[in-house]
Amino acid sequence: MTPQVSWEACGQSVRRRESVGSHREDVSSPAALHRRAAILVEDDAAVAGKASVEDGSPVVVLPATYRTVEAQIREALRLLAYRPRCPKILLKPNLVAPPCWLPVGGIPCVAVTDIRFIEALLRVFCEHEVTIAEGTPPSCPSAGEVFERTGVAALAHRYGARLADLARAERFDLPWAYGTLRLPALLQTHEYINVPKLKTHVVTRVSLGCKNQKGLLTGADKTHFHRDLDLHAAIRALVDAVQPALTLVDGILALEGPGPTVGRSRRMRTLIASQDMRAVDVACCDLMSMPVETVAHLDRVPYHPLGSTIEQMRQRFDAPTETVVGKVHIHAAETTCSHCAQSLQYGLAARWRSPHHLLRSVWRALLERTDVITGQMEHVPPAATGRLVCYGDCTRELAQR
Repeated sequence: MTPQVSWEACGQSVRRRESVGSHREDVSSPAALHRRAAILVEDDAAVAGKASVEDGSPVVVLPATYRTVEAQIREALRLLAYRPRCPKILLKPNLVAPPCWLPVGGIPCVAVTDIRFIEALLRVFCEHEVTIAEGTPPSCPSAGEVFERTGVAALAHRYGARLADLARAERFDLPWAYGTLRLPALLQTHEYINVPKLKTHVVTRVSLGCKNQKGLLTGADKTHFHRDLDLHAAIRALVDAVQPALTLVDGILALEGPGPTVGRSRRMRTLIASQDMRAVDVACCDLMSMPVETVAHLDRVPYHPLGSTIEQMRQRFDAPTETVVGKVHIHAAETTCSHCAQSLQYGLAARWRSPHHLLRSVWRALLERTDVITGQMEHVPPAATGRLVCYGDCTRELAQR
């Protein structure tokens, strides 16, 4: 069996320190009263959760806005009887790229975990040492630049949190189904909390907890996932190798359309949370009316909703299809990696800085059909009937034919 990253040893050390000092603690102190209240909350939630074990993992589904999200996160943790066992917490949001508005090539704000959602987590875990980590593809701005442009850097400074660029992070080797993964050493010292955005994805259908874990990988491993392995099988194997202690999905404003960085906003006003990442993703698919059978890296697993029901919060999302801008159709194969997808988007955005290229682009986008292919394809898609552009190294053989 493939070993999993675990924080059990860290959690045990925390419990030992509490037990050693408890007999000297003033039971009337605020800290003691807070701890006793938390224990009572845990006991109540544990009793309530026993009946749900046979129905699958508990998944909290709660209505939320960015004004109420902190209170709803606290309620979700109460329902799950979750308390961090380690004094250090690693938050892994989805900060794939800094949002920017442009008529063509822009990245909407709903493509990333909202800064207000991250701030709520910093307030909830204010008694812990929190590190916010992200790793961006080489073709994108660095994680440091993304932190600055999204406001996360200023937020971290305000709350005393640390930032980690996973492209430069110290790493350790973890055996997995396809050899060895180089994972951030932070996973060995921190309790890992996955904070994805609720959104659709043109290649994987959805980008949720399981997909968000790809941000932990090195650039070489990300490319390996797309070029050498079956992407969906690799995501499954990554989930087998690495499981977060908690997954909290920002579904207040979701992304619908040909994500991960193109699409439109959908007001879901929903918070989804569980300690079972697979169950979270299945619940999110149900909330989006996205058949789990169409998501190749997921299998339906049983889960037990707590809080609101799926039917109360469900909306119908349009299935992600090819990206269409005017008469430009972008066909992305499963092997399309973040390097090509993001650099293509930044290339489109760069045209707005050149009047000459802008006029040519607008002219072609409005009057002449152009089909752009990314990723490895054996044949030109039947739907590609216009002027053909092969983008990226993976399309070299197709272009030569």
